[in-house]
Amino acid sequence: MPADDIEAYAVIDLEEEEGYETDSEYNENVDINIDACDDISSDEDEEAVSADDELLEMSQNKTQIKAVKHSGWRYGCLYTDTSSAQEYPGLYKTAPGPLEAVLAIAELPISLFFFFMSKRSWQHVASESNQYHDQMITQRTTKIQTRQKVRRSKDSCVEVQARKDIRQRLREMKQIEPHELIVALGLMIARMMCPHKTQLSYHWAMTSVGAIPRGTFGQFMPRNR
Repeated sequence: MPADDIEAYAVIDLEEEEGYETDSEYNENVDINIDACDDISSDEDEEAVSADDELLEMSQNKTQIKAVKHSGWRYGCLYTDTSSAQEYPGLYKTAPGPLEAVLAIAELPISLFFFFMSKRSWQHVASESNQYHDQMITQRTTKIQTRQKVRRSKDSCVEVQARKDIRQRLREMKQIEPHELIVALGLMIARMMCPHKTQLSYHWAMTSVGAIPRGTFGQFMPRNR
């Protein structure tokens, strides 16, 4: 460090130690007149305080509160009359109606279904379903083993699988395909059209259960899917 800088730092330290004041006008005590601050309040502030007092007084009067229900509302303009003719010129030149692409498949229910529920959307749902399956393997393993233990307590012949075996079985499940989601949706629609107040698993029963015939859903999708 240059000698000049060392001397400058020494002077600064000396001034700090001795309480040296560089400019007295900035260190003089300034007296503030608190009473003068009252002049800062504006008429608007006084009106706001007065309104608060009126509301506080009215809140203790039940008769006035009931009257406010009918006479205490003042409406300005409830809506703004707008027009999109200026913002979007030419918007109304074409007669409203269905698209030509929809009219071309109007008599084909399956085509209409895939027009509004595109194949890409089903692929996305299938991808997210597979990801969710992988994330929930640990929790599902615990629940499956817990159910097996409950059944074992009632029937000693029931086998309780090891956690690693259950986990391995869940990991070996085939990936969900988009067309399987559509089949499952169709089965749910069929159940909705002919509802039963029974378990959903009865649709896969090998024998008839009440009004549900055997093998209803099994012809289209295995139960484990």
